[in-house]
Amino acid sequence: MNIARIKVLCWAAVVGLVGFLGWDVYQFVTVIKGELETPLSNETQRGALEDDVAVPGEETRQLVPYQRVQSTFFDLKWDGRPDAPPAPPPPPPGEKPKARPKPVSELLTVLLIQYRTAKPEESLASVTYQYGPKKNGVLGVGDALRQPHQYAKVSDITPEYIEVSFDTREGEEEREPERVRPPVFRSQGKPVNIVLVDVDGEVRQPDQATTITVAADQIRWNPSKTIETRKNQYQIGTDDAARIAAEWSTILSRDVRTRRYRDPQTGHYTGIQISSIQSGSIVSSHGVESGDIVKSINGEPVTSTQEAISYVKTHSDQTTHWEVVVERQGRETTLTYDYEPASN
Repeated sequence: MNIARIKVLCWAAVVGLVGFLGWDVYQFVTVIKGELETPLSNETQRGALEDDVAVPGEETRQLVPYQRVQSTFFDLKWDGRPDAPPAPPPPPPGEKPKARPKPVSELLTVLLIQYRTAKPEESLASVTYQYGPKKNGVLGVGDALRQPHQYAKVSDITPEYIEVSFDTREGEEEREPERVRPPVFRSQGKPVNIVLVDVDGEVRQPDQATTITVAADQIRWNPSKTIETRKNQYQIGTDDAARIAAEWSTILSRDVRTRRYRDPQTGHYTGIQISSIQSGSIVSSHGVESGDIVKSINGEPVTSTQEAISYVKTHSDQTTHWEVVVERQGRETTLTYDYEPASN
């Protein structure tokens, strides 16, 4: 096949293709375009749609109350827990943040309440402190806790609890009184009832809400050794009382050194100064300290050891309660001593 024949065939194909395209254009302009420009009736359009598209059924939705949406997405965090309360504002620069005061129940534990039915104001409570070197103590109405909590004072004592009130300084918020109850004693998981048998054989049942023992007024306790029942208040033991009565002269000469005290301002003798006390002696266990100045006994001024001994001997059969006023570091302090004879 030569080149001339190939050229003829190519030209023939091109002419045929152009003619076919021209016929298509002519048919579109004259026939199809008119049909497309003719608007379709509503029936034709609806029929086409119904044949090709499925008619959807009635729409159903599950509605959620807005309160649930509010509580789920707005009031709660993503993990479902409530927001933490806002932190208190920081203190001004240079000012230390205020420490939150501890409840009294975290400062001490009430062990026993000795409630006096005839004189409730003289009731006592034995406590154990959770702070300080000396753990045990006795509190009465009006007594303050030990430092640094001396702002807390016992305002009331009942058979069920002790009530503690608080002194507030200027600028501080007033604090409501707090009550501290003795712990409930348990045995094998069950509360233990404690009863008190009176001297006349009567059984006294304590309040059912607690296991506290209510001490009757006529019950007397005579320890063998002198003990401090409250601050600066002592119950003289029976053995100590007998020893003091039998060996008072030896005790004064061996265990304690005294001298007459002269007031430097007036030049008059106004008391008995304790120069020294032997450690571990019977005198040291009765609240007297070296440097104390004994001013009076039961309101009677004393200026010498002989005066003090004479006054005690003269009145020992008339009273079992002694109040000794001493001057300690420039301040007067009253030491009280009680003794119940064994015959009582």
